[in-house]
Amino acid sequence: MKKIIIYLLATLPLSINAQTLSIQELWDKLNETNIARQNQLEVEISNQELAIEHLNKFPIVYGDINLQRNLITPTTPVPAIAFDPSAQEGAILPLKFATNWNAKAGIQAEWKFFDPSRKTTLQEKNIRLEKAQIEQKRSAQNIKRDATLAYTSIVLASLQHQAAVEDSILYEQILRTTKIRYEAGRETTEQLLNAQQEYERKKIQLYETWSILCESDLELQKYIETNTIEKLTTGIDDIKEAIKEYENINYDAQVNTLDLKLNENERQSFKRQLLPSLTFNAYYGAQFFNNKLHLSNSNNWFGNSYANVALRIPISTYLIQNPTLNKINSQQMLNQIKLDDVNKLDEIQRNQRKQKILAAEQKVKSYQRIVDLSKENLEQKKIEFESGRILLSDYNLILNKYSSNQKELWQAQYDLITIFVN
Repeated sequence: MKKIIIYLLATLPLSINAQTLSIQELWDKLNETNIARQNQLEVEISNQELAIEHLNKFPIVYGDINLQRNLITPTTPVPAIAFDPSAQEGAILPLKFATNWNAKAGIQAEWKFFDPSRKTTLQEKNIRLEKAQIEQKRSAQNIKRDATLAYTSIVLASLQHQAAVEDSILYEQILRTTKIRYEAGRETTEQLLNAQQEYERKKIQLYETWSILCESDLELQKYIETNTIEKLTTGIDDIKEAIKEYENINYDAQVNTLDLKLNENERQSFKRQLLPSLTFNAYYGAQFFNNKLHLSNSNNWFGNSYANVALRIPISTYLIQNPTLNKINSQQMLNQIKLDDVNKLDEIQRNQRKQKILAAEQKVKSYQRIVDLSKENLEQKKIEFESGRILLSDYNLILNKYSSNQKELWQAQYDLITIFVN
C-alpha cells in the first residue's frame, strides 16, 4: 500500500535511495521475464537441432562388444554324406555350429555417401529456426504492448486516485461549512443531508479508485517486480511521446511467407525421395568361439571384417508421386491465399490505425480543453459557494461535472496509447 501511495507523489523530489521506473527502463527489463526466457530457449533448441543436422553428414562410428552364453548349443541337420563319403544315402548328421561361449568385439562404421533427403531436411531446420525467431519477436512485441498498457494504467489510476483524495478532502471541508451554516440557520435540513450523502459518495469513489490502482499494480507485476519501485517517472504525455516510435510489426505475414518456403521445400524433398540413396558400411573386429570362457586365449579369436556399399532404390514412391505432389500444390495455393489476405488486411489496418490516431489525438486535445474550462468554472463556483451566493446543490453539479470530464480525458488518453501499441 505504501508503494502505491508513493506513486501519487511523482511530482515530488526523490530521496537518495528511492528506486524509480521509467517507461524505457520497463522496456529494457522485459527481456528478463519468464516468457522471454522461454522463447529464447525455444530458439536455442531450434539452433541445436540445426547443428545436429549439420553433423549428420559425418559417418557414424561405434564400438560393438558382445558376450553370449549359449544355454542350448544351436544344432542343424546336414546330409551325412557331406562329411562321410561312406555314409548311407539320405542319412542326416546333426551338426553343432556354435560353442558354449562366443563373443564379438570390433568397430562398426556407417556412412551415407548420398542421402537425397539431407539437403531438404537441413533447409527445413533453417526455416523452423526462422519461425522460432519470429515467434520470439512476436511474443516480445506483445509483452511490450501489455506492459506498456499496465504502466499507463498505473499512471492514470494514480491521477484518478489523487483526484478522488482531493475531492474527499474538499468535500469534508464543504460538509463542515454546511454544518456551520445549518447550525446558524442559514442552511436547511435537506441541504445538510444532501451534503452528508455526497460526502459518502466521495468516500466510495475514493475506495473504488484505490482498488483500481491496486489492480493496475498487480497487472504490472506480471512483467516486472514492483515491490522495490517507489516512483514511476514517466507521465502520460511522455508515454505518448515515447510510443510514437513504437514499431508494430505484423508477424503473420512473415510466418505465412515461411510456410510457403516450407511448402516449396516439401516439394523438393519429395522429388529427391525419388532418387536412390547410397550407403557405405564397414566392420573391423574379431569373434570368440570356445566351450570355455577363456577370452585371453588368442587362439580362440577369429578375424571378422567386411565392407559393403548399399544402393537403395525407392520403387514404391513412384506410385504415390502424383497424389502427393497435388496435395503439396494445393497446400501451397492455400498458403499463398492466406499470405495475400494477410498483406491486404495489414495495409487496411495500418490506414485505419492512422485515422484512429488522428481522431484520438484530436479527442484528447478537446477533452483537455474541456477539463481546463471546467476547472475555471469550478474555481469560480467555489468562490460563489463559499460566499453563499449559490446553493450547495448547484455547486455539487459543477464539482461532479468536473470529475466526469477528468475521467473522460483519462479514458481518451488511455485509448490513444492503446491504438499506438496495437
